[in-house]
Amino acid sequence: LSSGVAMPMQFLSLPTAPAASPAPHLLPPKPFFLKPLSSSASSSFRRPSQPPPPPHKPSSPPPPPPPPLPLPNPLSSKLWLSSKLSPPPPPPPPPRTRQQHPPPPPVKPEPEPEPEEEEDVDDVDEGFRQKGKVFVGNLPPRARKAEVADFFRQFGPLDKVELVRAHDDPERNAGFCFLYYADAEGQAAEAAAERAAEVDGVDFRGRSLTVRLDDGRKGRARAEDRARWVDHGQGKEPPSPWHHGRDEACREFRRVVESRPEDWQAVVSAFERIPKPSRREFGLMIVYYAKRGDKHHARATFENMRARGIEPNAFVFTSLVHAYAVARDMRGALSCVEEMKAEGIELTIVTYSILISGFGKINDAQSADNLFKEAKTNLGDLNGIIYSNIIHAHCQSGNMDRAEELVREMEEDGIDAPIDAYHSMMHGYTIIQDEKKCLIVFERLKV
Repeated sequence: LSSGVAMPMQFLSLPTAPAASPAPHLLPPKPFFLKPLSSSASSSFRRPSQPPPPPHKPSSPPPPPPPPLPLPNPLSSKLWLSSKLSPPPPPPPPPRTRQQHPPPPPVKPEPEPEPEEEEDVDDVDEGFRQKGKVFVGNLPPRARKAEVADFFRQFGPLDKVELVRAHDDPERNAGFCFLYYADAEGQAAEAAAERAAEVDGVDFRGRSLTVRLDDGRKGRARAEDRARWVDHGQGKEPPSPWHHGRDEACREFRRVVESRPEDWQAVVSAFERIPKPSRREFGLMIVYYAKRGDKHHARATFENMRARGIEPNAFVFTSLVHAYAVARDMRGALSCVEEMKAEGIELTIVTYSILISGFGKINDAQSADNLFKEAKTNLGDLNGIIYSNIIHAHCQSGNMDRAEELVREMEEDGIDAPIDAYHSMMHGYTIIQDEKKCLIVFERLKV
């Protein structure tokens, strides 16, 4: 057994290399061959078995590859000047690893406050509502008060129409109004207002109107102002700087008109400095042109006012008639009167007086007398100025009999004759060369 074991161990042992010899030439090493083991030796020797492979563990996914770095320019070492002028961009920073922060602690929800009971605006404003008042919005820019009144009069009799429009730009118009229905026999104003509110969205000259009942907002604001005044002695809030500037410009315009009427350039400049002229300022400007007899500028100012959406009143129309009368254009004055009547504005005693005076200046006593009779029929009570104008018209034409009749009529009505009437009578007697009656009037004038 010892010889059998020693023999395989002898075959497994490797031969040792011989000692180096001083020969100059190295010989190649001899090939080494292993001899196969005998069957007896292989049966006695067994190789150890390999251990089983470890179980497969799931590996984490690999991190994403970093972005590729830009390739360096092979000519960067040679492009010295270019690298100085435009250096290459710096390399991108390394990707940051996402740090996982611990989740914040949960926030406890705060208890919601209990909702407070709010006042119902409709209930509050119900006491401030005005019966029979209707709001109408989205009116066309050129809508007039008479047209709106004619359209909504089908629901009941109207007491008043308040048309509110912007005066800055004719194309940008506020376009709303307030209707006030009146109580009539058999129907109340509130019933008429409710019938009008039912046509909300009706088409009016290409616009869809907004029609609704009054919400009492204006009455509530007035009540708050009244309460503020009673409690703290304060009225409305002070106006803005824009309102202060506008009021100052209006005062300056009136001052220039009164102090320097001969300087028309200063008057026009002061008027143009007003940011938003009202009907009053337009009327004063028309009066200024009327006194100068400038009917063209008076008409232009009148049309400018209407283009801004400001409806003319009797004073503005009378001033325009005065401008035509001073210019001795009575045909234009009568056209203004017709326009005035078409607007539904009645002629005043001042309008009749201006027309009679204008016809007297052109020696048309018949037209002046017709207007005087119309004024007496429509107005009833007349004053000494209109009597003086009609007397002057007949004295200019030499019709002293009619002038004397008018003087007696004036005295019977208890109207004191102004001094202009005496001057007109004396001038008329001078025209017909009646010296005796002229002296009688003069003696009466001295008394």
